[in-house]
Amino acid sequence: MSARQTVQRSAILSYLRRQESHPTAKDVHLGVKAQLPGVSLSTVYRTLGRLRDEGEAIELPGVDGRAHYDGRLARHAHFHCVSCQRLWDVEEELPIFEVREFEQRTGFKVRDQRFDLYGKCSSCHNKEER
Repeated sequence: MSARQTVQRSAILSYLRRQESHPTAKDVHLGVKAQLPGVSLSTVYRTLGRLRDEGEAIELPGVDGRAHYDGRLARHAHFHCVSCQRLWDVEEELPIFEVREFEQRTGFKVRDQRFDLYGKCSSCHNKEER
């Protein structure tokens, strides 16, 4: 069963898919308000939760303690800077946990897997080196 396509849902999903910055719910709210001035923050939170649950968006725990959202669903990793707290998509091929072997060995059924990197971005690292 597909979710009801509302104007708010369409605007939120469209906004999210155009972003490279991995926005928080408040960031999404501010961005969508330009198009839909009446959209509430609670509608944005509720819609982001549904998009996450339906596999239309990825929710990432940020090092800042807030959830960040990614509308890019293709398999990729993320780099979290622990200093400036920004997030980047990682395009390089990284080792992936062997899901099929794990499922066969344990009987578990994996729905998703994530590979995230944590450290300091080059800008923060260079500032620290000076």
